[in-house]
Amino acid sequence: MSDTAGALVANLAPAQARTPEARVAGAMKGFVQEVGALSAFRLESCIHCGICADACHFYIATEDPQYTPIWKVEPFKQAYKREASPFAPLFKLFGLKREVTADQLEHWQHLLFDSCNMCGRCSLICPMGIDVAALIEQARHAMFDAGLAPKELYQKAAHQRDTGQPEPSAEPYLDQLLGIGKRFGVDIPLDNPEAEIML
Repeated sequence: MSDTAGALVANLAPAQARTPEARVAGAMKGFVQEVGALSAFRLESCIHCGICADACHFYIATEDPQYTPIWKVEPFKQAYKREASPFAPLFKLFGLKREVTADQLEHWQHLLFDSCNMCGRCSLICPMGIDVAALIEQARHAMFDAGLAPKELYQKAAHQRDTGQPEPSAEPYLDQLLGIGKRFGVDIPLDNPEAEIML
């Protein structure tokens, strides 16, 4: 098995197959890979005004502060401030930002995957122009890398890796595409070398 294939299999492993330390390390590594200058700017720009909460369907329905959109990325903001922010050495030296724990990440799994439909309303209403939905998406990627995404996502990812199909079906994906083209009288060229468009 190649290193790449091994890494993919590891990424598709559920959280139960990993130690708590490995889950935290996986999430933080994934988040650090996702965070660039723009994401750092977004994390630093939040003034905690709470206006994004008024745009969130989940917060409106429950009035529970944990559903405030920017709060959903809090463990990753905490990790960013401790590990990569301009004041990270001071935060570490004085213990101002604690390390993120596996228990925190397990709690945040619900907030990131089950209480956000990525509608982007929070991003539209933010007075600081923060794309909160993009931060949530980055946090989801990190949680997936840590083995802390819903098991159905791992099952879908494994199915796609093994079959090349996004969904299970009675006939191979290639036959489905050719059948669609035939039904609508459209030529769908597949498996052409040096194609400009990939289906």
